[in-house]
Amino acid sequence: EWISVDDDLPQEDFEVIVCSDDDVYMSVFRAGYVQGDYYFDVEIEKNIVVTHWIPLPEPPKDNKK
Repeated sequence: EWISVDDDLPQEDFEVIVCSDDDVYMSVFRAGYVQGDYYFDVEIEKNIVVTHWIPLPEPPKDNKK
């Protein structure tokens, strides 16, 4: 289920799928403190405003690679 960034944020350096107002992206979430201010960012070359995120799903149980 999608989680609003207003409700919760993923752990730092955690791979997630993120949603902006216009599209969905897979990214690594970055978070931390800079000069006492909390920040979060995603590794996407495009400048977007993330509104929601969801963890990557588990692989299929029958995946025998």
